[in-house]
Amino acid sequence: MQLPNKKPTTKSTGHGGARAGAGRKPKSNDDDDDHYVRLAKARADHEEEKAAIARMDRLEREASLVDAAEVEQHFTEIAARVKAKLLAIPVKLAPQVVAITDIGEADAMIKAAIYEALRELAP
Repeated sequence: MQLPNKKPTTKSTGHGGARAGAGRKPKSNDDDDDHYVRLAKARADHEEEKAAIARMDRLEREASLVDAAEVEQHFTEIAARVKAKLLAIPVKLAPQVVAITDIGEADAMIKAAIYEALRELAP
């Protein structure tokens, strides 16, 4: 006696494959939740960036912030003036100091020249 050709009965999830665990996995709610959490975080980060930019714009308009390039340029100009003034002191004092034999007098003359240069540099 011959038995009819019957396929073995296996439980199928409808996602392919007869083996347990084969095929596409069914979508879970956790995937959706994770997506919404990531989306909410991205939106919050974006809003935080927009707020930071708005704060910087406001501070710049209020003149609390200045352009870094302008500050650097101004500082470079000041440093150049200070350097020139200080380097001019020895040239100016050398002929006078060479004739002085008293160390205290030479010291006083050099300090006076330095303070004079600093007063001229002060706004």
